[in-house]
Amino acid sequence: VIKIYSDRKKMIRDGMEDKIRILSSFKHKFIISPDDVVTDSQGDPIGFYMPLAEGEPLPRVFTNDFRKREGFNDDDAATLVDRMRETVQFAHGKGAVLVDANEMNWLAKLNKKNGPEPRVIDVDSWAVGRWGAKVIMPSIRDWQAKEFNQLTDWFAWGIVTFQIYSGIHPFKGKLDGYKPNEVERRMKDNASVFSKNIRLSSAVRDFSAVP
Repeated sequence: VIKIYSDRKKMIRDGMEDKIRILSSFKHKFIISPDDVVTDSQGDPIGFYMPLAEGEPLPRVFTNDFRKREGFNDDDAATLVDRMRETVQFAHGKGAVLVDANEMNWLAKLNKKNGPEPRVIDVDSWAVGRWGAKVIMPSIRDWQAKEFNQLTDWFAWGIVTFQIYSGIHPFKGKLDGYKPNEVERRMKDNASVFSKNIRLSSAVRDFSAVP
């Protein structure tokens, strides 16, 4: 797969060629890291190429219908989550912070023999070395943190993996004093699904599924 940047001048200005070469050293079976830089006929960098990532969009494993159709059970969820943990730990060991590892930046490759495997994508947006990151999906952000670091990655991992286990974002459900779309306010107030008087859909799986 080839990713071409729409703003070539920005790619050069941001030193993305150097960043891509650093990320290309991140060799892990669950990480779709860049292979090398792509250049135009003048030799200027315009993007990079990477392996084709196969798998289901991660939000599908949140739903009961998909789990039933694919035979995806709680043991599969535990395997997938643990392999996602391994992936995050590997990136941290390389000095990188994923920052925006929301559910849309993961794929789940279903394998009946060896269990489901994650694939993390959008690796070129990671914070590493002198390249920081400022963009993050609000629903996985640790609103109490002052900066993005390994701990905020684990917060995001917790948000996403809770949805794999239970089928619901940990700051959703009906709660008196909050409107349905006030997820950010709920997160800032620590008003989670474990709050008193929370009301949940029947589609939400029992929290005992979380080991």
